[in-house]
Amino acid sequence: MPRSSLRSLFVFLFLLRLSAAEDPVPFPDMAPAVGEQLAKHYYNPSRFHPRTLVERALRSLETSEISIDTVWTGDVIVLNIAGVRQQIPAVEPKDLAAAMTLIEAVRVRVDAADLPAVRRRELDYALINGALSSLDPHTVMFPPAPADEFIEDISGRFFGIGAYLTQDDGVIGIERVMPDFPADKAGVQDGDAILAVNAEKTAGLSLDQAVHRIKGPKGTTVVLTLKRKAGGQIVDVPVVRDEVSLVTMRSWADGDVGYICMNAFNDLTAKDLYRFINELKRTGHFRALVLDLRFNGGGLLEQARLISNFFLGKGQEIVRTVAVDGEPDISKSGGMAILDLPMVVLTSSGSASAAEILSGALQRNDRAVVMGATTYGKGSVQTVLNKFRDGSKLKVTIQEYQLPGGVSIQDVGVSPDVRLVRHLLRDDGGIHLAPFIGSREVDDEFALENHRSYEHLTAYTLGWLAQKTGKEEQKRSSLSARDFQPDQEAKLAVGLLQDVLKHADFDARASAALKGGKARQFLLEELKEPLAVRAETEATALGQAFAQLTPPITWGAATAVAAGQLTATYAGPATVTAGTSAALAFSVANSGTTAVGHVHGVIRADRASPLWQSEVMIGEVPAGGSAIGTLIFKVPLRSYQGEERFVLDLFHDDDATVLTSVPVTLAITALPRPHLSLEWALAEPSGDGVLTPGETGELTLKLRNDGDGASLPVMLYVFKADDPHVQLLSDGRFKFDALAPGAKPAEAKVQFTVQSEVKAGNGDPKPFTAGSITLQLTAEERLPEETDGRYRANFFSQLVIPIGKPVSGGELVQPLVTVEKVDRLAPDKVTLSLT
Repeated sequence: MPRSSLRSLFVFLFLLRLSAAEDPVPFPDMAPAVGEQLAKHYYNPSRFHPRTLVERALRSLETSEISIDTVWTGDVIVLNIAGVRQQIPAVEPKDLAAAMTLIEAVRVRVDAADLPAVRRRELDYALINGALSSLDPHTVMFPPAPADEFIEDISGRFFGIGAYLTQDDGVIGIERVMPDFPADKAGVQDGDAILAVNAEKTAGLSLDQAVHRIKGPKGTTVVLTLKRKAGGQIVDVPVVRDEVSLVTMRSWADGDVGYICMNAFNDLTAKDLYRFINELKRTGHFRALVLDLRFNGGGLLEQARLISNFFLGKGQEIVRTVAVDGEPDISKSGGMAILDLPMVVLTSSGSASAAEILSGALQRNDRAVVMGATTYGKGSVQTVLNKFRDGSKLKVTIQEYQLPGGVSIQDVGVSPDVRLVRHLLRDDGGIHLAPFIGSREVDDEFALENHRSYEHLTAYTLGWLAQKTGKEEQKRSSLSARDFQPDQEAKLAVGLLQDVLKHADFDARASAALKGGKARQFLLEELKEPLAVRAETEATALGQAFAQLTPPITWGAATAVAAGQLTATYAGPATVTAGTSAALAFSVANSGTTAVGHVHGVIRADRASPLWQSEVMIGEVPAGGSAIGTLIFKVPLRSYQGEERFVLDLFHDDDATVLTSVPVTLAITALPRPHLSLEWALAEPSGDGVLTPGETGELTLKLRNDGDGASLPVMLYVFKADDPHVQLLSDGRFKFDALAPGAKPAEAKVQFTVQSEVKAGNGDPKPFTAGSITLQLTAEERLPEETDGRYRANFFSQLVIPIGKPVSGGELVQPLVTVEKVDRLAPDKVTLSLT
């Protein structure tokens, strides 16, 4: 796992999940059963491409299990599972039913493989979801436990203890206790480390596994063994589980402007928003609202409809849903508005689905100004089918949705009225100028087509310089923070609204504009002057920041630039070496008669490239002259031999228009690489080599480097599978020094017990009945903080230890594929020779 994995989860309760020791519920004909539901409910049968369904299923199976390989040639699929080859008749499928029947034939062979039952079922789901991925990004089959969690998220109501958990370098702890919830009432404190849950040690548990153990029925008690942050005292704290609500919304106010951050659309969202708005009203000086949807991935369509009613007049269109070749179902507001004040809606590429419906409806109805960045671009509707015998659920696309007027944001998103471009002072002293572009719907290979795109022009663009913030300040902008406050971008939006509230007769004019259906247009016009003033301030601050760099960059003036006026060339080097820093130089020439300032470039590359979205600062290019921009490329230490291909796109100021581009091919020279493998041995008290329930076993792990190059320091983690019968009696984290090739292996010892009986979630005894236990072993190099960690040497394996059968030890060797030769046949085709 990562060196520092800081994650937060609000701990709630549901029924206990199946543990790894329990065999899954039998599910014959899984693929045909899924196919039947698709045939009944999927919104567009024309997207069923039988061969692609099977091919994607096979690809997903291969990527989920390294010991599985498949080849579909002619009318036969050759399935290789851990060296056992099987042939499956595979006539080209002509329809959905035939494709799912063929997938089922593969699944049956996987289910007969010599793998633990839980692992086989995991591969079943991987096979099915691989097929579903060829339909669209949002049709997916949830295994039973994730299915329950998905329903929990949508409901917004849970039973649990009411605390945020975190995991830092393997240690599970309490990040924050929610006031007046069970954990708070029982005396659990912020910063407590959780050593055990109901006497089961948390050593070797993942964060999710710990959360599932803390969950349980309402009124039942969970005993947390805690180590206090202050003093280190170890205490047992019983907590009686009760109903709590998922926190997805926080509010804040500054002067006359209210701010609400809303991160989901679940069953409680409309109710919570109604309460938050009324609380702001009670302050007595609430004159404008910023509604922040930047981190809202969506949720329930009905909640988006309800909330739109809070802001729209009677009879205004909110959204329309439509199936292929069907008549649209149009939803309109019912005249239940509770807020008649000017509004700004903040969006980002993380705003999706229901968040896009709400922001789009308010924009299309001229109710609110949308500010920020273009949204994700998800224009489809899903429902969850609870149809399967093993408790799994199918989330399936059933409709498309369109914004008022029948326009679609699928693949394009909602464009902001005011585009905010965040510039950032980096920790290394540089400046991050271009906005980060996260993944969006359009990036998915099987995203749905757009039939009538929503086209909306951005009125203003504001570049602003964000200041560096520490972890503690960042935490204050988290919904889990005790003293919540908005982040810098949100405060920028609040500040702009405060500026317009100073305009003469603003409230009266805003009220008149709202009654006339022109609230958005009115607010946009009022924002024009404050935006211009802020733009000048931000440009000055940015220019000063560039002047302080080493060497300094002359940012210049934002002079207009003509088409073709600037050209760019790559000045080298042609080859770089892994683990070194290389100065990639670009020359920009100006053929015009006036200098052009505010010039910069952004690397366009594959998302897996270490250069993706890197920036090249040019600054001012003199008339008739040229300027050099340099990118310091810290080549990842473990880069492979080969080529890095990318394109530099040149931009002017905060305009998103590409002025010119230059393609670059960079040769990478690799260094000798380490390669990790592991030996293991098991000792048990009786000495007969048979581990039985109730005994304590000692596992000796020897991690070796059988590669060509020395490693950096390595961390080894031992996790147990989700099985409460297994307890690690010692810490499962080990730090080793650098491992030299062929040197003596690094050794670690882990003691564990296999308990004969534990208590189930309802308190009843639950005996151990499985034939084996599973431990997960993970090792990875610890690279320096500032080093690109991709391609680091790592190791992952599941160690299955038989119970009641002789066992002594073994060896876990990772496959190693080496590229011996690359022959280029064409610009986009190569022949690889591999060992």
